[in-house]
Amino acid sequence: NTPQEQVKMPFIDLDTVPWAYEAISTLSDKGIINGREENKFVPDDEVTREEFTKMCVVMMNLDVTDQSIVFDDEKDGEWYLGYISAARKNNIISGKGDGSFGIGEAISRQDAAVILYNILKDKNLTDAGGIDFADSDAISDYAVKAVNALSGSGIINGVGDNMFNPLGKLTRA
Repeated sequence: NTPQEQVKMPFIDLDTVPWAYEAISTLSDKGIINGREENKFVPDDEVTREEFTKMCVVMMNLDVTDQSIVFDDEKDGEWYLGYISAARKNNIISGKGDGSFGIGEAISRQDAAVILYNILKDKNLTDAGGIDFADSDAISDYAVKAVNALSGSGIINGVGDNMFNPLGKLTRA
């Protein structure tokens, strides 16, 4: 019987993603995400690796004052430096095997799962009981534990037809 908090919705382009409306509005209210333009969220655009990292770092309220370059493809003075540095210091991200982060690349579903797992792994997640996705063999070895733990905990799910689509790209919605 407690009154629900009123959610503000600054975006006018969410009619194609009604399933994501509440999450987008809540995360926007908390300052974790923002639109691509003043009134437009652009829900079908892909999320870059640095954008996803920023969302996670802001959500965790980590200190972003260190603007050190951590990976080979970062550029001095760019907006993402503090977020990537904070995420690396807190063992949330590790970059790619070639020493780069993948600046400007859309983040895959399996890489997002690994980042979320790194954030939540101390929260009693279990890698047992994960969803046996029909395309589980397509999940990279480094991401299997994360996908199993997050799906087993009900944090992530597939894209339909019992598929996870590990290399599929995340959209903003």
